[in-house]
Amino acid sequence: MTIPRKHLVQEVNELTEAFRTDSIFADVHALLATHSIAPSDVLLAGLIENGEWYESGAVVLPDGRVFFFERENSRLPKFDRAEFVTPESLTDYFAAIFVAVEMASAACE
Repeated sequence: MTIPRKHLVQEVNELTEAFRTDSIFADVHALLATHSIAPSDVLLAGLIENGEWYESGAVVLPDGRVFFFERENSRLPKFDRAEFVTPESLTDYFAAIFVAVEMASAACE
């Protein structure tokens, strides 16, 4: 089943607003800062959290690059994976990844 684009745009907008303003993301902001990335400059394309403390997400930079973060235990400050990846590598996990890339590109124009 295909998710309508307007729903994906809404998801990215809501996730991004929470990402930029909620202190729960402070550790992710600090991680991005190590790469000279300001939270106000990115879109949060997707976030996965579960009751087992697993957390992962993808942020899209204005130039369309995608930064993926993942940790098995979100109670710890260490991330198990934090790297730039291709949007194509995340389509199975984040339905809005390509929409977020398009939105980031449009914001730069």
